Parts: sequence; C-alpha cells; structure tokens
Amino acid sequence: MEKKHVIMLLDGDYSHTLQIAAELKQDLDVAILGIGTRETSAIFRSRYCDIRDKVVYNNINEYAEGLIKLIKKHTPDMVVPVGYRSVAALSMIRKVVVNYTRFCLPPSESLEIALNKRKTLDLAKQIGIEIPLDFSNEVLSNGDDVISHLPYPVFLKASREAGKNITSVVKSKGEFWEKYKKLKDESDGDEILVQEFIDGDTHTYDCGLLFLQGEPVEIYCHEELISVPRSGGSGTKVRLYSNEELERMSIALLSKLNWNGIALVEFKKRRDGSFVLMEINPKFWASYPLASKYGYRFASLMVSSILDIPRTRVPVRKKGMMVFPIRELSYVLKNKNNESLVKSILSMLWPPSKMDINIRDLKAWLANGLSCSMLFKQFKDE
Repeated sequence: MEKKHVIMLLDGDYSHTLQIAAELKQDLDVAILGIGTRETSAIFRSRYCDIRDKVVYNNINEYAEGLIKLIKKHTPDMVVPVGYRSVAALSMIRKVVVNYTRFCLPPSESLEIALNKRKTLDLAKQIGIEIPLDFSNEVLSNGDDVISHLPYPVFLKASREAGKNITSVVKSKGEFWEKYKKLKDESDGDEILVQEFIDGDTHTYDCGLLFLQGEPVEIYCHEELISVPRSGGSGTKVRLYSNEELERMSIALLSKLNWNGIALVEFKKRRDGSFVLMEINPKFWASYPLASKYGYRFASLMVSSILDIPRTRVPVRKKGMMVFPIRELSYVLKNKNNESLVKSILSMLWPPSKMDINIRDLKAWLANGLSCSMLFKQFKDE
C-alpha cells in the first residue's frame, strides 16, 4: 500500500485550522500532522488529525527554533502555516528546512512589504490603487498643532502586522493621545499610522487569492457584515461577494509583489462607492470556512499543486453567508458592558445562515468552544 503524504498543519489552536484540516482530508489522500501549542489545542481532538505534536515557545524566535526541530523530526511532505506567527516563523527558517520539506510562501522581500502596512500602501499608490489619506508624518512633526485640525474621526493602526488587532477609531482630539499611546504600547513601540476614517458603510470587503508561480489560480471575494472587534476585526457574519474591481486591484497588487501562496487583500468602501485599500494579510483568514464550504478550496488546491497529487473537486457556489457564533459570543461576553447578548444572538440566527460548526468533528469544536462556555458561566455568576 502506497504511503500517504504527510501534511504538517500549524496553528492547531485556531478554529479555522479545523476547517482546513477537514478540507485537506476530504479532498486529498493525505495524513494530517496537527501542531498545537498546548495539550488542549483543538486540533488534537479533531477526527481529521492523524498525528499530533506540540511546540512550546515564548517568542517568535523560539517558535521558529521549535518548528525546525519538529520538521526535522517528522520530515513532512509539506508544511502549511495558517496564522501570521507561523507564516513569519516559517519564512525565517525557509533556508534551513528546505531540504526536509516543502512549503508555499511568497518571496521574503514580498512578505516583508505585506507585513508592513505603510510599505503596502506606498506600493499600491504607485500602481494607481486608492489608499486612505495619511496624517502620520504631520502628527510626528507637529504634534498638538496637527491633531487639533484633523478631520475627525480618524483611524489609528500599528504599521506592522502583529497577529492581533491593534487599531482604534479616534472621535475627537481630546482622546487622541490616550488612544495613540495605548496602541504604541500594545505594538511594542511600532509606528502608529494616522489615517482618514473611511466614511462609507461599516463593512469590510476582502479578496482571497492563491498565487502559484506568480499567477492567480484561485480567487473569491467576501463582505464582512459583522466583525469583532466591531471596527477592523475578524468577521462573525460574512457573505460571498462578487466584484470584478476588487479582484482586478488585488491581482494587480500581488502580481507587483511576485506573490506565491495565500493572501487576503482588505478594502473599505467610501460613501461614493469607491474602494480604498487597507492592507494585505499574507495568511489564511479567520473566516476561511466560508470560502471552503462554498467550494473555494484554496488549501487543498495549494497542497495538491505543490505535491502534484490528485484532488477531489467540490462544486463552487456563488452565493452564501456564514456566521461564526463562538467568535461572536466570546467577544460579547468579554465586553458585556458595551454589548447586548440578546442582539448578538439574534444577529447570528437571522437571517438563517450556515454556522461555522462541524458536527462531524464535535470533539474538536467542543474544545474550541470551551473558552466561550467558561465566559458564559462567568457572565451568569456576575
């Protein structure tokens, strides 16, 4: 019997990693080596996980060293990073592990631009993609004189990708420095961008792409109707969205970077209907299950292409919506002073949509939902 290809799937603590594991097992004849960071990692309880191992770390350098040891130990046929931390760490060690495994990453220089929001926006401007007005340099140069005349509200965010949401909306000059300094601390001293607040709807418009050898081989768009945090966070109600302009701009930007692998290009919409680039996320996105369950199987296409193995195709559907109740309720219970639990539950139930819960993989999903259950108990006790 021919030995199955082994896929090392990183970030076993994330809920969307569970869907990627399910997709790979459903579409390909492979074994999944799930990597978590603690004994309670959801991937360890997944029916789609064949082999399990753990990496323990305190910072990204330790994580990278841990990955080297795991890759040399298991010699998987391919490593698939899911989150920012794993993409960055695998890129750091690519020259060390290239003789032990395969992976699909953009060139190091391209990844560096994508992880730096200022560099991304500068590049986009060069090729004619609209970007937000930026007041960062003026604030650094003239401080209080500038913030008194900013067109409030303004949007603040850390320049470098950090694997977490470091953003804030500032509604008046009185709260500017407090929020600016808070983001500065959260980002460990990173540059804070001061941008115009895009005045259209509250939704985020995203284009997910897979590039192989510099060419786009899969593409889809979605619209985030509700997200957590409420401004610029991860989607909790997301629907498929068709827009040729978003696709054109996203392809142009990643082509300029000679991209390879997965990316999500994020836009906001102005009141006049024009799209404005926000950033590139060079990784799988948190609402990836929407794409996967509606036939846009980026993960299995990437693995089958790199390893040159057969893939079962899933029909693509052009319309659909999905809610992420565990993520939504976790956020609401953590922020119960500012959020309504009743409204949150109703927003997940109506209109009826697919839910990001896999009943066939219930053990893993119960592990993933445990933190939400503990928060709910605390909510009731208080």
